Amino acid sequence: MLARKVGYVNFHDSAAFPVENSGTYTGSRARSKHRSSHRTLIGLLVGTVAVIGFSHVALSAAITNYGYSLMQEKQAVQQLHRDNELLKLDIAKMQTPERIYSIATKQLGMVSPTMVLYSPSYAKHTNGTNTR
Repeated sequence: MLARKVGYVNFHDSAAFPVENSGTYTGSRARSKHRSSHRTLIGLLVGTVAVIGFSHVALSAAITNYGYSLMQEKQAVQQLHRDNELLKLDIAKMQTPERIYSIATKQLGMVSPTMVLYSPSYAKHTNGTNTR
């Protein structure tokens, strides 16, 4: 009878030794199952890192955009404050008695009175005292 070394014979594929499927893989099938589970795990890990990276980039972009819009709003507020100060200055210039007198005499044709008369009844009604 001829003999072979044990390492040369694949016992699972041999018809002399039928093996029932016990749910466990051995040999090349076990290695391919092990590799596919590693590939799946690595794929999930890479996908998770990619999602976290994209989320970080998106949040950074949103924060930067918010910062720019905040700066623009602050500049607009500063401009409005400057405009408000200029308008207050214009109001103060327009309320001066000299300007009012000039407009009244030159544009409206008014004249200043030469003599002012006060009656005692007028003074009583305005402040309650007699100014004679």
